[in-house]
Amino acid sequence: TGGILEFSSERGRMSVIVKHPNGRITLYSKGSDAEMLKQKRIDPSMSSSVIDKTKRHLTKFSSTGLRTLVVSKKELDSEKFDEYHRRYLDAAASIEDRESQVYKIWDEMERDLEVLGATAIEDRLQESCLL
Repeated sequence: TGGILEFSSERGRMSVIVKHPNGRITLYSKGSDAEMLKQKRIDPSMSSSVIDKTKRHLTKFSSTGLRTLVVSKKELDSEKFDEYHRRYLDAAASIEDRESQVYKIWDEMERDLEVLGATAIEDRLQESCLL
């Protein structure tokens, strides 16, 4: 349906689009700091203090060996969502170059995001792979 913008290592992020019971539509996104903190991803009206604080947290978390992700969101009005959904369905039905067409639409949606913060987890699976 276009509500899940799937993760790939090439994209370095994934997103979901949620329609709330009150009708509000929100895109929630998570991904690597390298990808999520790119200038084109961040809402230009966002306070730099939130971004700076998030970067400090990321540095602290990663220096202790934790795996980090940046979490963000974007409010969508119904017209923007409808336009996105129509374009997504067209791209998903394309016979030629389907994946790159879908990724291009997803990339456009995952811009002007409001950074919410960062998460950090101990990645035991990753550690066991190093043995």
